[in-house]
Amino acid sequence: MDLVVEFTQFKKVLDCFPASVAILTRAGKALYINESWKSSFNESSCSLNYFSSFLDELGDETVVKQKATEGIERVLNGSIPSFSFEYSGGDRNGEKWFMMTVKPFAEIPDNFILVKYINSGSENRI
Repeated sequence: MDLVVEFTQFKKVLDCFPASVAILTRAGKALYINESWKSSFNESSCSLNYFSSFLDELGDETVVKQKATEGIERVLNGSIPSFSFEYSGGDRNGEKWFMMTVKPFAEIPDNFILVKYINSGSENRI
């Protein structure tokens, strides 16, 4: 099986996930975003740069942006094997909680990472 066929099959698997998933380069360019990401974040193409577009959508949530950016950078530079971070975000229906997980593709030398978001619940938390 060649690499193109394998990647096509891999994308089909990622599109089945209910979690929002993106494969990013070291510079933050999205190589692939799954269907859940596209519908959750109203993003239709892989032209986005995660650091300049998605993190900016967090608005004034400076602590969240800083923690997310630092975690991603630490995964990219190899100082930690993975990074998970739970944070709250509001919308017109109230506060929701999300879990972001970042993992590297260890077998790929160009430092690609997988970023995954799941809605971890909207129940009230302290």
